Amino acid sequence: MLVSDKGGAWEEGEVVTGVVYRHQPSDPQAAAVDRPARAHLTIVCDGMYSNLRRHLSVPK
Repeated sequence: MLVSDKGGAWEEGEVVTGVVYRHQPSDPQAAAVDRPARAHLTIVCDGMYSNLRRHLSVPK
């Protein structure tokens, strides 16, 4: 889940300041725990044929 600058779930038009991810402990009996991670993020969803991707990737 994306987290907004207001501390709640992100909504369209708000600033993303972090994520909440699910951590599965190594003990199989332990329950998964949701953990917040706050940071300055840049999220780009431009597709696999994007010009941006071509400039950021190194061909194999």
